[in-house]
Amino acid sequence: MGEIRKILAVRGVGVCCIAALLCSASSAPAAIQPGNILLNPDVEMAETGPNIFNVPEGWFRSSNNLDNVNGIGETGTGPVTFGGHWDNTQSVSPTHSLGLLDGGIGGPFSKTEWRSWAAPMPAGTTLLRWSWDVMYDITGGTVPEFSVHARTSGPFVGTGNLLESPTVLIDHTVALTGNTGGQFVTMTLDVPIVSPSDGSYDIIFRTEPVDGSGAGDTLGTMFIDNISVVAIPEPASLGLLAASCLVLLGDRGTR
Repeated sequence: MGEIRKILAVRGVGVCCIAALLCSASSAPAAIQPGNILLNPDVEMAETGPNIFNVPEGWFRSSNNLDNVNGIGETGTGPVTFGGHWDNTQSVSPTHSLGLLDGGIGGPFSKTEWRSWAAPMPAGTTLLRWSWDVMYDITGGTVPEFSVHARTSGPFVGTGNLLESPTVLIDHTVALTGNTGGQFVTMTLDVPIVSPSDGSYDIIFRTEPVDGSGAGDTLGTMFIDNISVVAIPEPASLGLLAASCLVLLGDRGTR
């Protein structure tokens, strides 16, 4: 597999925070992780209603920096035109993935992305663990070409909304280059939480508008499937859970 560069970007609302980043990759694709809280993680479920823009439930596609739920930026002549498409040619589960191609309706300097709707974090969450299967092939140039953004915010912005600055507290970025040899691989990203327990999270898969030299991106493809988000509670909550289990086991033993 090609080089994987890890870039940490941490933004604060009022206060800047520094947190650790862990990103890893394995060669075998994985199923949805136990405890997943992300809606439609295998992206198989279609958006409810007429779905005239052909998108999966819980996901938003934007092109050329146009974020408009009424379809502006999504009215091109096909997947190659707007760059982001609900793909049915490459997948792990079983028929669909999120597809991205370099360049959108604005040409090589445009930005195209798949973004999950904002969702609430469970109370007491101290770490969100993202896991996704990805296959990519980037033919040249310098990084970044494609990126993954794992973001948190506070307070909760409401289900069905987009998570936008200045509400973003943390944005961890993983930039990808090279290729996976025509195979899906599993990647994970741990995001420590500093926002309130009533905060939100989202995840973005994106083509970058320019490469590291400031020039337009070269050709590349990216397919994403089986996207899990698992909320890991604070140690105190884990301790209470363990203590409760011990009490239950002890009570069972006295019967």
